[in-house]
Amino acid sequence: MLGLYVHRESPVHALPAGAKLLVLFGAAAVVLLSRGPWLLGGAVAGSALLFALARLPVRTVVEQVRPLLLIAAVFFAMQAAFDSLEAGLVTVGRFLALVLLATLVTLTTRVSDMVETLERALAWLRPLGVNAGKVSLMLALTIRLVP
Repeated sequence: MLGLYVHRESPVHALPAGAKLLVLFGAAAVVLLSRGPWLLGGAVAGSALLFALARLPVRTVVEQVRPLLLIAAVFFAMQAAFDSLEAGLVTVGRFLALVLLATLVTLTTRVSDMVETLERALAWLRPLGVNAGKVSLMLALTIRLVP
């Protein structure tokens, strides 16, 4: 199965898939609960710095992020026009921080590692009828097909 993984020797690549996914979920909770544009701007800047720590090729990162800028501009324009400038900044800050972090995880983690981690994490739901293999496959297909 092909993914977007880019092999590099870096501290980010060295982290296990489970740790990256837990940090991603935790960061998502913090970002979604944040209301200040300055804090979210810091989250976006921090996310961008993690790409440098991961030693990912700039061209690859730009290719992944460029389409998001148009979407972010539309989000900002709509929120600023119908609510306020601050609401636009908060919406775009949340969007960019979350997508940048998810992109970082995708570029630094093999899809097979994420699938195995998710299967183990969801195994306890088997008695409730949740098929961890199918959920993991759905994740793998989403990662592969969304770009």
